[in-house]
Amino acid sequence: MLILQYWQSEKERNRGHWEREILNFRLQIMEELEDSPSLNNHLNNKFLDCYQKGRKLASKHS
Repeated sequence: MLILQYWQSEKERNRGHWEREILNFRLQIMEELEDSPSLNNHLNNKFLDCYQKGRKLASKHS
């Protein structure tokens, strides 16, 4: 029970950090795409697979 209480408090405390991390990664991707527009096709081909893997990973950590 103590672990559950700890995790709930950590989840709220770290939420802002996770949101900043996601925003930072999105900005990095946008910069890379501006520098190399040809990566856009590669991103379009890989997006669904990466998104599904990311969701699975996130669900295991929350």
